[in-house]
Amino acid sequence: MSKAQVFRAIAHQRRTINRFQTGRCIPPETLQDILESTLRTPTSFNLQPTQVILVQNRGTLQELADHVMLGPRNQYRTQDCSAMAVFLADLQASQRISRILQLEQGHRHPAYLSMLPLYTSFLLGEGHLATALKQGVTKVLSSSTEQPQPQIEPIQTWSTKQTALMAQSLILAATSHDLGTCVMEGFDGNQMKEVLRIPDRYHVPLVVAMGYEYEESSIQYTPRLPLKEVVFADTFGEPYHAVRNDTEDDDDAVANA
Repeated sequence: MSKAQVFRAIAHQRRTINRFQTGRCIPPETLQDILESTLRTPTSFNLQPTQVILVQNRGTLQELADHVMLGPRNQYRTQDCSAMAVFLADLQASQRISRILQLEQGHRHPAYLSMLPLYTSFLLGEGHLATALKQGVTKVLSSSTEQPQPQIEPIQTWSTKQTALMAQSLILAATSHDLGTCVMEGFDGNQMKEVLRIPDRYHVPLVVAMGYEYEESSIQYTPRLPLKEVVFADTFGEPYHAVRNDTEDDDDAVANA
């Protein structure tokens, strides 16, 4: 199979698992491979503003189910899954710059490395006032000059975007090992921080439960919008005319959960 065929199979196999086999362990070498693949996720300036807490302890998972997760479905998934990856978005990503500079030595041009602290200090919106001021300046410059200006976002928005990309990498890596996953946002973030002793520096945007599906006899995939409703050609609203191929009928029949 080609790389494209392999990726296509993984992407179409992935779906949300509603029930896991209780307490079945994932082999350590499988988890290691999943996590190492996850680390290859691209991030802006290679700052990698994400930490992951991998929860496997049954007592901790039960505590999360009882005191953190919202709703019976999320609670059952949490207490039954083999492992839960808790993704932390760093709200003080600028503190990582010295470590990244050390890591990048020999891989980047010295001129780029010398400017990296300046670039990131301006673009990372740490602090509400600083973000508002930068947004105002770039908006004025964008409308009054011909030079394109960077998009200034609050640090939580920026860091969460980077973290979500990493979560998607983990999901696809887990799927490649025939593991089921479930992304969950329904939880009490404050209680999550307390149970897992997470510093205030971090925001918890999502968690991913992993494990083995309880039963596979009634596999169902939720529908997806057709390509023409999602993808435009060149400008907003301009229809994109997809090339029909032999696998298109399969796509209609198999929509990911």
